[in-house]
Amino acid sequence: MPPVAFVALAADLGCRYISTALTSNPYNPSIYPPFSLRDDPTLRREMIAAMRDRDVSISLGEGMVVREGADIQDRVGDLEIMAELGVRRINTVSLDPDLDRSIDQFGILAENAASLGMETTVEASPGLTVPDLPSALDVVRQVGRPDFRLLVDTMHIVRSGSGPDDLARLDPGVIGYIQLSDAPLVPAIPTTWKRRCSSGWCPGRANCPCWTCSRYYRATLSSALRYRSARRRWRASAHMSGSVGASMPPAVSWLDWPTGPIRPEPAACEAPGWNGRA
Repeated sequence: MPPVAFVALAADLGCRYISTALTSNPYNPSIYPPFSLRDDPTLRREMIAAMRDRDVSISLGEGMVVREGADIQDRVGDLEIMAELGVRRINTVSLDPDLDRSIDQFGILAENAASLGMETTVEASPGLTVPDLPSALDVVRQVGRPDFRLLVDTMHIVRSGSGPDDLARLDPGVIGYIQLSDAPLVPAIPTTWKRRCSSGWCPGRANCPCWTCSRYYRATLSSALRYRSARRRWRASAHMSGSVGASMPPAVSWLDWPTGPIRPEPAACEAPGWNGRA
């Protein structure tokens, strides 16, 4: 979804925070043109103005992926653009099968991000180099920086074999961000990237214990709702605001129950094919 329109959608749904990458990707719905905040300074200025006018900001910068044969040091320019957009937290994953090299790259990324006033989170998911919660905790320990913490995506954590009790045993300080994502416990789509782009459901529609996973940390952490409707369902929707807005009431009810909201602002949902979360 175009960045300025995404900001407007979040604001219209009563959301003050979004996440975004700098570019669209091949799974972006075909009704939207590709965009690049990296290459288009005018678009960056328009997005900054839209966020200022609508009181929306970016809680998580996406797309800082560690890849085999690429040096994360070369992404300093992207970090500078993230800082220009007001980002204060970035997320990373690794597609490099070399775990030791991935850890070194994570450390470089965290150091560069910190120099620009941003903290870094790392996300575990089956199919990635850091596939599960124990592996992610070991990575956080080896990087050894207070500004390098764990991003908990409830769908990925549960599908990788961990659960609420495992999260309850953690020091809250090790978790920097939570993404609430409901989904069937057994994925119907085998391909990891397609699964990541299409399998998040509206809260309460599947059987992932995302509320239980997040309740231990809900008073102190930033949280996002993640909802990726399959592209065929999205194409049947007349407007994205209807598709995303339909998930808002159960999400807000979920975050409000039983002891008050995780944050004063409500969460919104991620665009299918996504350029970010709100």
